Amino acid sequence: HEVGLSPAARAQIIEFARSGAECFGIVENGQTLSVAWLRPAVASVIPPSLNGDRINYWCIEQCVTARAARGRGLYPRTLRAILARLPKSDAAIIYTHTFNHASQRGILKAGFEPIATRTRSPWTRVSYFRPPASLAILGSYPPPYGGVGIHVQRLMPLLAARNVSFTVYNATSDIGDGGRVIPVFS
Repeated sequence: HEVGLSPAARAQIIEFARSGAECFGIVENGQTLSVAWLRPAVASVIPPSLNGDRINYWCIEQCVTARAARGRGLYPRTLRAILARLPKSDAAIIYTHTFNHASQRGILKAGFEPIATRTRSPWTRVSYFRPPASLAILGSYPPPYGGVGIHVQRLMPLLAARNVSFTVYNATSDIGDGGRVIPVFS
């Protein structure tokens, strides 16, 4: 049973399947209720702000939930199942039209964060999302000044600007900031 596809969407889905994309979905009582496709992200779908990353990106696309099944949280469940299958070193992105507020709510409920909005054509603006990144840094934090401590101090604003969740575990002193810098020895 199909979730409900136009001939153009059906042709695109067939092309996804032929290209090796993996299909995820929720089926109840023989009825397909929610579907999403995962494939390696091509350069044209990666926001320019992420193009310099040395991360293997995957793109979640062609997400559809049957009308009768909407409002049951199936879309976020499907997205979380996809994330659970990805290697920890890889990252997923998903995009949707800026006017598709229902899709954006489902993406946010699945734990994704907004990262960019861009115009893909004169009539199409899309919002991009990815799961929050997290990082634990074990090292020194100034003072003392120099070496690793300075590198960690300079790295922190860059991570914050990229929306990477991080914690610095200061292993050389009792200096902390009450938030992201936690002294290991106190």
